[in-house]
Amino acid sequence: MFEVNQQVKAKKDITSPADDYSPAGTYARKGELLVVRAFYRCAEYPIAVSHPDITNSSFSVKECEIEAL
Repeated sequence: MFEVNQQVKAKKDITSPADDYSPAGTYARKGELLVVRAFYRCAEYPIAVSHPDITNSSFSVKECEIEAL
C-alpha cells in the first residue's frame, strides 16, 4: 500500500491515448521518480501522482503502474 507524499517510480511508460479533447501524451517514462499526491475511492485509476517538482497538478495511475523505492 502506498501513502500520500511517498516517492515511487514508474514501472512502465505512463501514457494517455488521444481523444476528442486532447492529443496523445506521455505522463512519465519507465523509472521516473513520482510522488503520491492523493487517493480516489472506487476509481479505475485510484492513485494521483506527479513529478516531485509539480505540486499544482497530478495524473492518475493504477497500483500496478508504480512501485515503491
